[in-house]
Amino acid sequence: QFLYPTLGKGCVGDTADSVGTALAVAGPSHLPPPGPAQGEIGFVFTALGTAPLADEQAEPLTVSWLNVSNGRTGSQPLTNEAKINVDGPATLSAIAETGPGNVVAVISGGITTQKPDTDPRSCTFLPTIGLITAR
Repeated sequence: QFLYPTLGKGCVGDTADSVGTALAVAGPSHLPPPGPAQGEIGFVFTALGTAPLADEQAEPLTVSWLNVSNGRTGSQPLTNEAKINVDGPATLSAIAETGPGNVVAVISGGITTQKPDTDPRSCTFLPTIGLITAR
């Protein structure tokens, strides 16, 4: 789990916010699909209470990371490619090639959700921080 949950204002409705939770999994693992290999970390973010992700994202949710053991850095969008919780709540993931070592990661940005026959709803989450050791 990341160090603390985050908040997305207006993600569920005009007056209803979403709590966002994030986790990281060091490889080798089968989750999140297709699974991080050794030297990789899989990141998963879920926006509790939200509708499914819309096909197009207005503002990407990204993970930025620093491996303090080897100096590698990176930033990449979290996506719906793994098809986790396709009917909601909105869940995004990414796999990062961090190399082995201690990794500090920040997830920030926004999501766009859409219920059938409704307009998309976009919201932004406050950043959250995680610490994980990649093997």
